This record gives sequence, C-alpha cells and structure tokens, in this order.
Amino acid sequence: MPFVRLLIPFIPGILTGLFNPSIIIWLLPLAIFALILICIVNMLPAWKAWKWGLVRGIALNILIFSGGGFIAQTVNSRQLQNAEFTSVQRKEKTYLATMDEPSQKKNGRFRAVASLFEILPGRQKINRGKAILYFPKEGSEIQIPYGSILVINARVQPMQHKLNPGQFDYVTYYARQGIYYQLFLQDREFQILSGNTGNWFNHFLFNTKEKILQILQTNIKNKEAVGLAEALLIGYRNDLDQSVLTAYANTGVVHVIAISGLHLGLLFEVLMSLTSIWGRNGKKKWLQFAIVIPFLWIFSIMTGGSASVIRSAFMFSLLGIGGLIEKKGNPLNTLGAAAFLLLSFQPTWVLDTGFQLSFAAVASIIVYYKSIRQLVYFRNPAALKCWEMIAVTLSAQILTTPLIFFYFKQFPVFFLLTNLVAVPLSGWILLGELLLCILYPLQGIAIKLGFVLEKSILLLNAYVFRMDSIPFSSIRDIYVLPVQVFLLYVIVFGITLWLRLKLKTGFWIMFSSLLLFSIASLNQNLRIYRQQKLVILNLNGGPALLLVNGKSGVLLTNKPGKANYAPNNNKPETVKQYFKLRNLEKEELPAGGMIQISQEGRSILICRDKEINKLPLPLPKTDFFILSSNTGISMEFLFQKTHCQNWIADGTNSMWKIQEWKRAAERLHLRFHSVNESGAFIHDF
Repeated sequence: MPFVRLLIPFIPGILTGLFNPSIIIWLLPLAIFALILICIVNMLPAWKAWKWGLVRGIALNILIFSGGGFIAQTVNSRQLQNAEFTSVQRKEKTYLATMDEPSQKKNGRFRAVASLFEILPGRQKINRGKAILYFPKEGSEIQIPYGSILVINARVQPMQHKLNPGQFDYVTYYARQGIYYQLFLQDREFQILSGNTGNWFNHFLFNTKEKILQILQTNIKNKEAVGLAEALLIGYRNDLDQSVLTAYANTGVVHVIAISGLHLGLLFEVLMSLTSIWGRNGKKKWLQFAIVIPFLWIFSIMTGGSASVIRSAFMFSLLGIGGLIEKKGNPLNTLGAAAFLLLSFQPTWVLDTGFQLSFAAVASIIVYYKSIRQLVYFRNPAALKCWEMIAVTLSAQILTTPLIFFYFKQFPVFFLLTNLVAVPLSGWILLGELLLCILYPLQGIAIKLGFVLEKSILLLNAYVFRMDSIPFSSIRDIYVLPVQVFLLYVIVFGITLWLRLKLKTGFWIMFSSLLLFSIASLNQNLRIYRQQKLVILNLNGGPALLLVNGKSGVLLTNKPGKANYAPNNNKPETVKQYFKLRNLEKEELPAGGMIQISQEGRSILICRDKEINKLPLPLPKTDFFILSSNTGISMEFLFQKTHCQNWIADGTNSMWKIQEWKRAAERLHLRFHSVNESGAFIHDF
C-alpha cells in the first residue's frame, strides 16, 4: 500500500504548512539535506545501501513531509497576496466583477460569487480575488447569469472575524475557497455590461442544473419535498428546510442529503448496467469507460465539487481504469491514492469535515465490512441482503464515530434503524428523480412520477422526524479534545490488532491508550468544573452577557425568550457546547440605566444612559465597564468616577462611537475591547 505509506508524512507536512507558515524557512534546507542523503545512500554498493536503508527511509519521509509543507504554502501565499487589500479598501472605487456563478436567492436575498478586478488609472486592472456580491433586497428578482460583467462603484468590505464562542468560522471557510471580500450593493452601485466571459463547459453545467431544478419544481408541488429532492439529486440546498436538515443530522443520515459516495455509487451501478447491454468485450469496454466516467465527473462538478464527491469520482475512475487493464488493486491503496492526489491539488481539504468523514467511512468499510458480514450467515437471500446492509452501516460507523464526537458533539443511538429505511428509500427516490429528468417531455408520465416521488419523500421525512422524536434518540453534549480523537483511533487500532490479527501487542496498545484517554478526560472535567468566566457576546439588537461558573451558566439579555438574541444563527447551544455547560439559564437585563453585576468578587457595570444627570452618583469602583447602546456619557467622566481599567463596547454600538471610545482609551492608557471588531470578550476570573 505505497500511497497509504506516503500519506503518513504527507498529511503532517500539509498541516504544518497550513498552521505554521514560518516553517517554510526550514523546509527547503531540510528537503535538500534529505535529497543529498538519499543520493549518497543510492551511490553505495548494494550491501551497504541495504544496511543504510533505514536512513534512506527516514530521508524519504522527510522529503515527502517537506513536499506537503510546500504545497500548503502555495495556499498561504495566495491568501497573503490578498491580505494587503484588506487594509486599504475603505473608500469607494471602481471595479469590474465577472460572475463565477448565476445569482441565486438565499435567505431572502440574491447573491453570487464573482471575480473582482480593481480599475486603476490608465485602464489597468488588478485581480483582487473573489468576492460575494449581495444584491438589493427591494425590487424584482435580480437574475444575473454566469459569466456576466458588472461595473461596480461600491465599498469592498473584507470579511472580518466576528466570532462568538463555538460559532462557525465563515471567514476561514471562505478563505479556503479563495473568497476574501463581500459587497452589499444598492441599485445605483452596479451596472451590467454587454458581453460574457464564461466558458461553454460551465455554461452547460449551470444551464443543466437550472433545467433540473425547473423539472423538479414543476412536477413536485410540495415545498418540503422539492427542497429535499433538489438536495438529494444535485446538492442544491437553498430550498431545503432547516428543520429537515437538523432531523437528518440528529438521526445520523445526513449523508443521504449530502452528495457523496452513496449517490455516485448508485449512479455508477446504474450507468454500468445500462452500458453493459452491448457486452464488455474488446473495444466495447473502452466505450463504456468513455461514457460512464465523464458522466460521473460532470455530475460531481455540477453538484458543487465537494471533497467527498470528488473523492468518489476519483475512486470510481481508478476502478474503471483497473477494469480496462484487467487489474485489481488494493482498495486501501486506491483510497490512499485518491487522498494523496486530491490533497496535492487542494491541501486545505485535509481540514474539511466532509473530506475526513468520507475517507474515514470508506476506509472503515474496506477494513471491517468483511469481518462483520461473516459473523452471521443467512440462507434466505432477502435476510442476507438486509444483513449486508447492516454490516456496511456498522463497519462505516467504526472509524467515523470519533469524528462525529468531535465535530457534532453527539451520537445518534438509532442510526442503524434509521439507515435501514432511509438509505434504500433514498436510493429509490434518487433513481426516480433521474427517471423524471429523462421522461420530463412526456408530461402525463412526468406528473404521475412527480406525485409518487413527492409522497415517497414525505414518507422518508416523516420516518426521520419520527426517529428524531424518540426520547434519548441521540446522546448529546459529548466533548472530546483533538488528542482524545487521536487516542480513540489508537484504541480502535489496538482492538483490531488484538481481536482480528490475534496479536497481544494490540491489547496493550488498547489498554495504554484507554488509560491516557481517561486521564485526558479527567483533566478536562477538572478544568471545566473550575472555570469562572465573563463572556460578552457579539450580538445585534441588545447586550448579551454570559456568566460561567463551572458547568452552569447564566445568559443575560434584553429579551431572553427571543431567538434573535441567541448567538451563531439563533442557536444558543453553540455557546453551551463551547463552554461544556450542563445548564444554561436565561435572565432579563433592565431596559436602561446603570446596571451592576457581581461575579467571583469582581464588579461589572453596564452603562446604557444617554445623559449624565440620569446616572446614580456616586458610581462604585468597578473591574469591568461595558459601554452599550451608544451611551452619550464620555469615557473620561466615567473613568474619573470608577477608575476602571477594562472597557468593553458590546454589539449594540455604532462604529463611529466605537472609534471615539477607542481614541479616548488610548489617551487614558486603558484596555479597550470592541466585540464588533474583535469578536466576543472572554475573561477568566
């Protein structure tokens, strides 16, 4: 398995390059030194070269490690080329934007990704990378096709980190896709020019995708059903109900919605069956390959080209090539080859959750499926088929469970029962949707088929919602550290060596790793029980304070019952999970005035008054002063009365007011933090 062995130094090299860009200074001399060692060993006589084989192996691994670091640096360098732009774009300039995709409606507003070019004097253009264009909310729908050229006179805003604890980091997410800026356009700030810069292949993809959406929306009337149908067939989620997505995630069948190997595998089998009618002798198998594999890649790119679907397309391509030359390779080596080549092309995929889960699931099936299937034997073909499906589900869960613990903080208890119904039913729905796209000119048949698909999707949704509603259907609030995820994999490795290969070494690996895991868990729990924190969240609409005491917390807001005061897209669970709290109470802050709070012997004041004569004088000395709602009282006056050294402006303040306070804090030599600019304020008592 050479590619699996190549990944061992290659992935750490990529991670080192991504998280420690300064290491580039050492990578080049390290790689040259390793190359010299390899050359010296290869020049020795055979018996001496064999004797120094360990040195050659270490040098080769160093070389591959350096290669991974260099590849990761290419991504960092692309980001650094755009970094200077973030500090100068404060005024309106003129830009050309070429649409990289057609505009689509999402969350009530049309938006699109475009390539941005700054127009300089003399009609020179500078490529500024990619940006997300947000079009005006009012007026008619703004349908701008792919490849259109726009002239823009508006402010370009670099994406800024405004993170609350546990909130998804959209800035880093978009940066890995080469998107660094955003423009909120008004009607008079952009103009569509004549001409089109798009290529024919992308035009074909977007037109095909639009035609498929039109077919589904015409023949499937139910809004909930058509949203899932679009996600299931081509990965389009703009019409997918959030409650449906949450239910599928909670029950462990979200892979049904996400375009992945399940969909490509089914499509591959269908295409292979259809193209096997004329046989597979001689040139016919080459014709079959020329039809099936390009179709898979077109489908993969059209659905968004996620890491998991590209992995599947690549593996099926390798299988197809193996069939052409009549060679069977090691499945793990094929999987390793796919990972190695994909990471060489896009190294940031190593951090992608879908990429990790996809490869872990396939590797788990390759390693454990056969052993699990052989545990039970059925003579009945139907029972045997059912058991094989159970074996696939169980085997896939083995290596994905640590990642599920880490990323989703929960584990679906009834994942097996849910998958037994959801996977085959979603497979038949997917085939029905493909058939609908083929037969759509026959309106009579298409309408009836659309009706059947609608009822099938609603039945699938009802089953998933029913499983999600069962008490204790999922174990929540599972918190594991990265080192614990690594130890879980070592434990699985030890159990595999012990039970499957009958090696006693595996038992001791499992036992020692389990002991280290327990120590890490104990240390984490002690740290959680001792935590005492003041957290000021970055929310719009009102102040939000979180007081953390061990595994309990109190969230203080204007309207604690309102969802729009919850961080991270109205999900307070993210803050609860981040601080690993069992209980999170919500209390209401007074509507105005000077508010005093005590925590662990520290005093916290919140000022929301506009005038000095409304203040309850004298003011007490305080440790933390929170400025809220653009309070009109000067910082100099408040400092003289409270002698506070720590000042925080919450998310209710305007930027002009924040800049005024920042200048005052510099004059008074005070510590100042703005949650609008720097994200949530977190202080350990």
